[in-house]
Amino acid sequence: MKRFLFPILLLSLFSGGWAQGVPEYFIIHGQLVDEALQTHEGLYDFRVSLWGSADRVEGDEPENQWFEVHTLEIPISGQFELKVGELENLPADFDFDKYSYLQLEARNSLVGEFFVLDPRRFHEKMTESI
Repeated sequence: MKRFLFPILLLSLFSGGWAQGVPEYFIIHGQLVDEALQTHEGLYDFRVSLWGSADRVEGDEPENQWFEVHTLEIPISGQFELKVGELENLPADFDFDKYSYLQLEARNSLVGEFFVLDPRRFHEKMTESI
């Protein structure tokens, strides 16, 4: 059975903000939960990539985009923190038209394929439970 995990994302910008140019990195805080809102723990790979459109278009292949992969040990709380740009420098000539979408994917490091983390589905699930 395929599991879908959802993050709660909070973005923080560091290194002087966008007004002074491209920051060295920015931070994503999240919590890894499934559709039943149960947390997940263990060793996970997170792939962060920047895209030019919300949907894949011709020429918009992963190898043509900026990306990096982090491996994290997720505690029982499911909480994680990624420093995006820590492993691979963010593009120095950052163009918001070229990189207007951020995609976050995860997989269990021991087995499995990457799948997109979808905070919108998480939000819908949280809204249903209220």
